[in-house]
Amino acid sequence: MAMSPPKDGQILSGVLIRRNFNYHLMHADDLSAYTDLSSSILTQRESVFYNGTITLLLHNLQQVAGDVSFDEIDSKDTSDPTHSIKLFDGRIHVLVYYSQHVAIIEWTSNPVSDMFADATLAAILHAQTNPVPDKNLGKWNVKPNEIECLMKTLSELCGDEAIIQNTGNTIDLKVDGKEAKIDLDTMHITCTDQLLHHLISSVCQKMMNSLLPVCTLTIAK
Repeated sequence: MAMSPPKDGQILSGVLIRRNFNYHLMHADDLSAYTDLSSSILTQRESVFYNGTITLLLHNLQQVAGDVSFDEIDSKDTSDPTHSIKLFDGRIHVLVYYSQHVAIIEWTSNPVSDMFADATLAAILHAQTNPVPDKNLGKWNVKPNEIECLMKTLSELCGDEAIIQNTGNTIDLKVDGKEAKIDLDTMHITCTDQLLHHLISSVCQKMMNSLLPVCTLTIAK
């Protein structure tokens, strides 16, 4: 941590060590080098029964995580997993043994990854207990266009006479002589009418809850 001196106002994190009446803040990886302490990495594995389709499983994981990568493993050994799924920036690894009806969740234990693992387990259990035919599911790796969805929703609410334009980073709305502007980067709404402002704010919030992954919303709040 001493390689780059901290700047004023910068938030520091590490392990606080008291040694010879002095306090030292250091990275966990440096404990064994500068102290008699040692650190260890705990990798957890959790097995859960799953006999649904891979498409349904990917659909449910996508709803929770958003960033899901999927690989099909071509192996003749029946003891090897048939599918590999990574999510939450690779923090969580799910190995699916399709013929054995087992899904194994692997992760390096820490407070954040433990929370992600719980969310992954909940998604797998939801897929297991709420089977949906694959034909009723959309493509799991195709994300909806948030801007198009928002503009379409506003058009349906405000009517055909409303003028809605996307001007890059903002959406401009004109209806019944009232004007509103939505900043797409910050979702800040500027409006000349309080009732219209409340309506647009409610639409944007519900759209965010519908399109963004569940864990993304939880962390943001």
